[in-house]
Amino acid sequence: MSIAQIRKQRGVPAKRNMRVFYRYAKRFGTITGARYGQLRIRLDGDVHTGGYHPTWCLDYLDEKGEVIYQSPIDEVLERKSVEKSSRGMKEGEK
Repeated sequence: MSIAQIRKQRGVPAKRNMRVFYRYAKRFGTITGARYGQLRIRLDGDVHTGGYHPTWCLDYLDEKGEVIYQSPIDEVLERKSVEKSSRGMKEGEK
């Protein structure tokens, strides 16, 4: 699947050489291509690229470094982390 197909099917503004911020690892990187429906991204400081899901924990940045698109999946992840932390509490600690 090409970057153009990922843009169309996933609704993300991905382009080759576009800067992104990978929120899970809190690192910046650059889109280098696409393969098997994933974006190939070289995170800053890494030698090799890795495969990343286009809608999971990625902020897409413009030329100025401003976020132009933020992956929506994080709302679900935040809810799950809140549920996990509240399950770990003893009754009456809320």
